Amino acid sequence: MAEGRHTLVMELIALHPREYALVNSRVLALSAVITSALVAHCVTLLNDSSVEPATPATPWLRAACMVRVLAALPRPFAWYRIYVLHAAALKQPEVLRVAHRCLAALEDPFVRLNNRLRTAYVTWLVAMLIWLLYCCMPHGVLPWLASAPERKFSPFEKRLQWHVLCCLAAMLLTNLGSAALMLLLISHGDHERVEASQRLDKAAPAQEVSRGMEARLSEDPCIICFGDLAAGAYPPP
Repeated sequence: MAEGRHTLVMELIALHPREYALVNSRVLALSAVITSALVAHCVTLLNDSSVEPATPATPWLRAACMVRVLAALPRPFAWYRIYVLHAAALKQPEVLRVAHRCLAALEDPFVRLNNRLRTAYVTWLVAMLIWLLYCCMPHGVLPWLASAPERKFSPFEKRLQWHVLCCLAAMLLTNLGSAALMLLLISHGDHERVEASQRLDKAAPAQEVSRGMEARLSEDPCIICFGDLAAGAYPPP
């Protein structure tokens, strides 16, 4: 891993490695199912052989859909690899080992491939949204559209509009669900750590050093900091 390259994901792994690995593996499984369904729907759009009136943009839109389907073909292999890496990280007994496995997974070739394909998919989705907004925009909004003829959508374009809106909704719901689950697990983990600390304090409460104890322990340093014990301090039980 390159030195000096820190990201929000790395910081999240360092602070909450188990929560990150758990959320990433669970959300990845859900995202794989949703993405596969959306890609299958895109394939049905391309395979629709019904005779329909086409617009000049239809061939370009069909080509864009074909690129979207082809770019999604390697993703199942990347999903499986990511799931295996995070499942192996969760089996580690120590938190530091979990964090190390998760950080190492970021450099895996399949993880990098999945990130690049996801970036390409987001680019495709943004381009389709721009096209959708441009086509649905009233003529009076843009001056150069004032004299343009009224835009008529082909049946393929209408189905593609719904497909793009479904892709956008799925992405938003997946990201929001991932963030909500991460916050829930972090909050639950913090609560458990506080309770464990309270149980430890009750089982072995700290005792303030008195003047008499200071005299008796004058030759015994603290076993943690190896410093002298003074009145008002709290030595370990």
